[in-house]
Amino acid sequence: KKPFITILQLKEQCIVNIFISYWEKNQFEEAYSFLGKYEMVKHPTIQTWLQQQYGMKQNEKLQHILRLPFSHQNITLHPLHAISNWDSHLIKQIHEPLFKENEETGEIEGNLLFHYETTDYQKWRFILRKGVYFHHMKPVYAADIQFSLERLSQLAKPYFNYEQFEIVHDYELIITLSKPFAILPELLSSFRTVILPKDKPDGSIGCGPFMLESLSPYNIQLTTFDSYFKKRPYIDGIEFIFDNNETDFGISYTPYPKDIPQKELLMKQLATDYVVLNMQNGSLQNEILRETIYALIQPEDFITNVMTETVASNWLSSHKQQLYATIQCTSDDFPILKIGYQHLSSHANYLDKALILQGQLHQFGLKTELRCIDLNIDETVDTSSIDLFIGGATFGKQKILSVLNLYFTKPKAILSFLNAYHSNLVKQTLEKIYTTKQYSFTETLNELVEQTQKICCLKLLTHRQKRMYIRDDFQYKNLEFDTAGFIKYSKIF
Repeated sequence: KKPFITILQLKEQCIVNIFISYWEKNQFEEAYSFLGKYEMVKHPTIQTWLQQQYGMKQNEKLQHILRLPFSHQNITLHPLHAISNWDSHLIKQIHEPLFKENEETGEIEGNLLFHYETTDYQKWRFILRKGVYFHHMKPVYAADIQFSLERLSQLAKPYFNYEQFEIVHDYELIITLSKPFAILPELLSSFRTVILPKDKPDGSIGCGPFMLESLSPYNIQLTTFDSYFKKRPYIDGIEFIFDNNETDFGISYTPYPKDIPQKELLMKQLATDYVVLNMQNGSLQNEILRETIYALIQPEDFITNVMTETVASNWLSSHKQQLYATIQCTSDDFPILKIGYQHLSSHANYLDKALILQGQLHQFGLKTELRCIDLNIDETVDTSSIDLFIGGATFGKQKILSVLNLYFTKPKAILSFLNAYHSNLVKQTLEKIYTTKQYSFTETLNELVEQTQKICCLKLLTHRQKRMYIRDDFQYKNLEFDTAGFIKYSKIF
């Protein structure tokens, strides 16, 4: 007799079973690579199975663990090196800053502090809370505060400099700044200024509600810190699992089908996309060439989603009109222009916007080259090799800090592309924001934009506001979200 094989499962089911086998062994890279070979990454059976893996799960220790999908692989937990929303989100779970914004009033108040005082915004006295511990059970002392603020000065050097620290005792510290800095509490409420233990400053240990259990490109595990100095979260931990399928867990950035009950949330966090023209080096030092390029850039063309994007003419609003520019020359007057575009990851980069910009310039007959500016590697944009830079900025709750970070931290494109005179002019305007509280933030912001628009250096493109859709048949009704659209894990049950 001839041998024969009886096939008991269809090919698709075999592929699903092999994927599940990889996935349950935490071999996520192999799992999605295997699916990709058979073009089944978006298969309904896979999608349904993944949905069942997420949510609140009880482990063998009867602990309540919240499992969620995530698609961002390159995670950085050091606050000074964080560049993505996922980085800052995870840092906020593990760490605590000296100050925090009151969620009800919006006022900045002490967090790790029992008391603080200043009379001139230059000399500050901090008295720490007692009973606050890092995750390795060492108390938070004044030496840790000094260490963290000394490191901060490396990042914020253009506007935050100190003359000396004086540790009175383990729980009291006096810092004297080089000049008055009125918004120090706002600065020290940022995720970038969280307090790190002096003996373990890599970002893996903090004093926040959750401890880092493990971190890999495909799996992140956080465990609730039982000795947290504030209210303990209900859940016992969080597990983020890399999901190349971008599976949503009752939360989506696009609407669900109409037959699924859902509600729409508009996030408060605002992002603004922009183009900077290089007046420091290259052909666009020429005012006529620069004004021509400025006139060719049409912000309306950069709207790719009418539900979430609008034309921008100021960093935070659309009230002021951008200055008018005219085409002053022909395409024959230009060399090949190099366009640099901001890149954080495969999920967060400006290649699509750069292609729109390239298309606008090509219609005029200009030749261009695209160059990736990887912010994981590049601290600043190389002004000698880039003529235009296209990127974006996010404005969180602390808009003053967002503006300072936009101008003074990477990619530093705006200040780098200005000549010395206009760069100093912008810095003087920025100084109004942080040396005194006797100013109008809105008027100062308008002044900053006008200073760079009237010389055809900065072109604002679009505002983006994230919309989220929450399923009403989702099993957890009490979800709360922060301004960036992330779940507040400390409040879920």
